[in-house]
Amino acid sequence: MKAGQKISRDNGVLYGNGNILGYDRVGDTYVINEEQAETVRIIFDLYLQGYGSMKIAKMLMEQKRKTTSGIVKWNVSNIMRAIKTTTYTGTKCYNKSRSNNFLEQKRINNLDMSTYDYVEGDFPAIVSQEIWDKSQKIRESRVKPPLVSTTKTTHSKRDSKDIWVNKLHCSCGSSFRKDKWHTKLDGKISYGYQCYNQINNGNKKKREALDLDTEGYCDIKMITDWKLDFMAKELLGHLWQDRKASVIIAIDLIKRYYKDEGLSENQHDAVSIKAKIDKAQTRLTNLISMRADGELSKEENIRP
Repeated sequence: MKAGQKISRDNGVLYGNGNILGYDRVGDTYVINEEQAETVRIIFDLYLQGYGSMKIAKMLMEQKRKTTSGIVKWNVSNIMRAIKTTTYTGTKCYNKSRSNNFLEQKRINNLDMSTYDYVEGDFPAIVSQEIWDKSQKIRESRVKPPLVSTTKTTHSKRDSKDIWVNKLHCSCGSSFRKDKWHTKLDGKISYGYQCYNQINNGNKKKREALDLDTEGYCDIKMITDWKLDFMAKELLGHLWQDRKASVIIAIDLIKRYYKDEGLSENQHDAVSIKAKIDKAQTRLTNLISMRADGELSKEENIRP
């Protein structure tokens, strides 16, 4: 497989379907799509100015810039994908994926960018190598180092202990993320919950203001933790009206069915039998000692 990749590099084979923002694939090369290329330049320019990927996505939607699919839908993923794409420097990149084996030929992504091979392409660049290099330094500086070093590449999945993160589901079908709302005067932190659909794709109200398509977008506002707690308390109070009777029933059931889990019935029997055996063994030892010392006659020893 490595030999085949080397031949492809030597021959300048162009991989992919050509669906790269800023370019149109024509045969075995790329031709700049000026409208999309301007979007690419805007992304890099804003990134160098210090804007984050989420902010850039919002700004592109405000400017109604279109993606490669021809729609106005930007998120963190496609912004960062553009920032990491070396094709914009007029370079072909190889070894970004490999086949798992000869029979299955399943493509596996190579996430280690340091192992990529770069070859100068025969198509024009959209951004300079200097701009791309500066962008990578900014990107790398923003990456948080892992707490645990491991040679195996893993993708984390967060399991929350927060009851609302586990229970809440938005009407759009998405789950919620817990974020810091504000810090109170006493120093306690108040939290809020926001729909992941809005976090990743923007909210419906903003798109309406920009006269953009709103189908599939969410307009549920972020909600504070104390409101959720209050609603849960009120709902429980409405459903659980006769609390005194319920408590009495619960106490009665506990008294009726509660058993000491310290020892089971069989364990109690075993302890009792062992105590009797130990007592009999002690008595036998004493009798033998008394007989040996002459304190007990033979007739007395065998007497029942």
